[in-house]
Amino acid sequence: MKRVETKLAVGALVLVVLGGCSGNESSTTPKQKRLPLQLGYSPTLRSVADDLAAEDQAIDVIYSGAIAEGQPIANLATAQPERFNNALVEPKPESSEPPPKPRVSKIAAELLDLVTQKQLAGEAKDLVSVLVLFKETIKIPRFPAFREDLSKEAPANAESLTRAQQIIERLTNARQPEYAARELELKAIGTTVQESFWLINAQRLELPIQAIEALAARADVVSVDPVLSGGVGINQLVDSRALLSTDPYFNLNLTAGYIASIDSGVRQTHTLFNFPPRLTWVRDCVNGLTNNCGTGTGLNPADETNHGTGVISILSGNTNQGPANRGLTGILVDSFRATNAAGGIYGDAFIRGYQAAVGGGDKVITTSLQRWEDQDSTIAAAAEAAYTSGSVTLALQGNQGPAANEVRCPANARKVMAVGAVDVTSQVIESYSSRGPSNDGRYKPDLVAPTNVRAAGSLSDTGFISIFNGTSGATPHAAGAAALLRNWLIGSVPNIEPGQIYAHLIASGNNASFDNTYGSGLLTMMTNSTWFAGKTAIASGFIDMPISVTGTVSRIDAALWWPEAASQHNDIDLDLLNPSGAAVAWSQSVQSVYEKIRLTTTTTGTWKVRVKWYSGAGSQPVYWAALQRY
Repeated sequence: MKRVETKLAVGALVLVVLGGCSGNESSTTPKQKRLPLQLGYSPTLRSVADDLAAEDQAIDVIYSGAIAEGQPIANLATAQPERFNNALVEPKPESSEPPPKPRVSKIAAELLDLVTQKQLAGEAKDLVSVLVLFKETIKIPRFPAFREDLSKEAPANAESLTRAQQIIERLTNARQPEYAARELELKAIGTTVQESFWLINAQRLELPIQAIEALAARADVVSVDPVLSGGVGINQLVDSRALLSTDPYFNLNLTAGYIASIDSGVRQTHTLFNFPPRLTWVRDCVNGLTNNCGTGTGLNPADETNHGTGVISILSGNTNQGPANRGLTGILVDSFRATNAAGGIYGDAFIRGYQAAVGGGDKVITTSLQRWEDQDSTIAAAAEAAYTSGSVTLALQGNQGPAANEVRCPANARKVMAVGAVDVTSQVIESYSSRGPSNDGRYKPDLVAPTNVRAAGSLSDTGFISIFNGTSGATPHAAGAAALLRNWLIGSVPNIEPGQIYAHLIASGNNASFDNTYGSGLLTMMTNSTWFAGKTAIASGFIDMPISVTGTVSRIDAALWWPEAASQHNDIDLDLLNPSGAAVAWSQSVQSVYEKIRLTTTTTGTWKVRVKWYSGAGSQPVYWAALQRY
């Protein structure tokens, strides 16, 4: 039998632009053979590493601080939240938001096309490798924090690395009985398990094409995706740094921690990454099959598509080619290669990259790769599991604009910040920047960042790409800013969780509200500002967060963000109350998982950020942030 790997050719911009995500789901026909549906595992998530998990951010503690002329000010004292269990019954205005699209098929669209083509050609017995996501049965814990001012190999980090490895071993062992039982069932239809993952309940399987539809019919299958997909599709960085207002944070020497870039690899010898160094782990996740992807003989972590090198130079390039070409941060970067030399993206390498980043203590993970699957796919699940482990997770929105509903994967995942692209000079949305919403109706992108800048190239140790564009160029800008923001906030918010960073990022968008073109707007970091933030949990009624407004405030931006699972959407609203107790601004989206408001006329006194339950089920954790700009 012939072996088949799918590959989808997509258009390119100036660079090659890496593949994308869109979803489908169809019922099976009576003629399709069904696999056994029984697997005796409870749908309730099991916790297997609570004793090793990092502590969660505290509920109902209000944190605050300020920054003036690029310098932090001592934290401010704040009052406690007020909880009201009575539900607010005022009707919500009729929504103009587009309804969610039902999934057409568990099988990814391009894989479904292959099934049809092979059936028509009489080649349905050919073998194909696929990635299969199964219903989750294990709760991913928060991974331990590292001493982020030290290298990963420093003795002080040995305990964190050991704890991370212990969590990985427990997750691996906990999944093993389910994987073993399933492997026996799948053998009956000629299916071979090629790889199993610990971060998500997913496996790479090789099976006859004619068995794919029956596999998708299993009750425990969430998504069936191709292994290989896609292709990567003269302003200086000083201009985009100014637009984002990141230099004041850079000047505070916020260099702790590690950023993971899952991309096409990197030219390690480029001068922007050496003396001083900017790289830590450089891994080939395509051929390296271990938890850390691997290095050594037969592995190639180099950038052969002239893409990943540019991404990393935006994240953290040094000043060896002049201050104007410096990246946003001085933070060390892990490079995890997930593409082949032609720019095709391997889904299994993507998952290995997320696993390596989580296990290696990378608390910010970014990718400028895009695939076509939807928010319930294998890649999206891996990105969401990385969030659950404690990592801020960002991805490019995609380059399929200006049509609606063109969000790419993993940007369409529920717990990933999607980044659209604006021109660095005009600040106008690029026509190709994909528009939302996601297939399940959520607003996307979450924010936009600049693109069309000069970035390092992989063709020589001093080479440049004159115009690094696409949402590929915008995403590392947002990721670098997020890493600086996280480093600045961790001194004030103990056990900070990625959802807190998300709420801050949404509040930092320069739009008064949000839409499916700009999201919350162009990310603009706080400079002369005071901030209040925290985490709460709500199941009914409303919660008021008091904030003190002092001095001459030009505007207040407030935002909520909350994590959701696929099975349940909770509708949470946001109000801003003046010192008299009157609601003077509100945000009442139906489908979104974030809310944002702005008020430009303020008076001094105690204001309140109101988190308000509208509909849903269960207790919903919610992160909030309120920024006062002077």
